[in-house]
Amino acid sequence: MIEERQADRFDWPPGLSSYVHGDHVRVTTSGPHPYVWVAVPIALVLGALGLAGIGNVGTGGLVSLITGLGAMVFAAAILTSTAYSIWGSLEITHRGAGWIVTRRLGPLKAASAFNVSSVRSAELYSPPPYVILWPGGAGLHVRLQLKDRDRPVEVGAGLRLDGEVLRGLRSLFAPTP
Repeated sequence: MIEERQADRFDWPPGLSSYVHGDHVRVTTSGPHPYVWVAVPIALVLGALGLAGIGNVGTGGLVSLITGLGAMVFAAAILTSTAYSIWGSLEITHRGAGWIVTRRLGPLKAASAFNVSSVRSAELYSPPPYVILWPGGAGLHVRLQLKDRDRPVEVGAGLRLDGEVLRGLRSLFAPTP
């Protein structure tokens, strides 16, 4: 039994060793991304406009209702991204021949699972400034290109992780030649 546990043991890169909790690595945000100071006021204005639109249903009809609800949903999405930048965490679990990357914000979570062999590249990436409304996706992070997916998996976006942790994450996912 002990030998089986030793065989399942995974060697985490040195930059992540202080974040290891049993069979997974858990990192939390290092504080809000500066984009929070732009995104929150915009979200609040959008939410207020959405409420005003819903309040005008009697005069504006269905268009006011739909536009108001759309603005409020957009504002809620921006505020959720902002909250992830402030209070979010990331868990990475190694299971056999695969990885599970889970982004958490309180009880909310979004997981991405993939095989080790499907990683084409792991690079440090900083998105362009147009993500200013999405602080939870901003800042330097590790971007994984997978063989079986068109969209990359972004690991650590919005969390403002330090260089040592980012290098550890990149080496963790880097494909072996």
